[in-house]
Amino acid sequence: MKKFILFMMAIMFSLAISAQTTSQQSKLFDYIGITGGVSTNLDFTCFTPFNYSVGLRAGKELTPVFGIQVEGIASLTDNFMNTSKNFIKFVNTEVNGTVNLSNLLYGCSSRTFEVRSVTGLGWLVFFNGKHKYNNDTNELSAKTALDLTYNINPTWRVYVQPGIYWNLTYDNDDKVRFNKHGAYLAIMAGVDYKF
Repeated sequence: MKKFILFMMAIMFSLAISAQTTSQQSKLFDYIGITGGVSTNLDFTCFTPFNYSVGLRAGKELTPVFGIQVEGIASLTDNFMNTSKNFIKFVNTEVNGTVNLSNLLYGCSSRTFEVRSVTGLGWLVFFNGKHKYNNDTNELSAKTALDLTYNINPTWRVYVQPGIYWNLTYDNDDKVRFNKHGAYLAIMAGVDYKF
């Protein structure tokens, strides 16, 4: 009988614990945005004409300092990597980690201007063209950038993002290489809507 009473008390205690509810709803993304910009070859062998790109991004702020972001960039011109006749020359899809440097260094508070580092890996796909270094149409890519963000109000923000994009496996042997031959320097600008 003693075991039965202890068992019933344990069940009642576990039911009381599981009856607690949360008042906060979880969202898949905290913000979505559109972006556009220009880029050029990092070794500056063919500085102009610039390459034009457009894209979409969505992100989740895991903490006030750290976040994760998914971004897709489509290049409309490609003057140094591909000879495609398509309207969209290549697409870079990436998953980026973000660090809000303003909150990390100066404490978590609401600011008008914020600086974030954006770093990640992606998948670079070339469409119907001859690649500058090989005939491979699927490549591993990487990105390092800074988001210089101006918060207009609690739901809208604009940003400028200077950064470097790398085609890591640009050669025939598909070895990973972090160097200027497969990289391009870009400056992107865009608008985010925060939920």
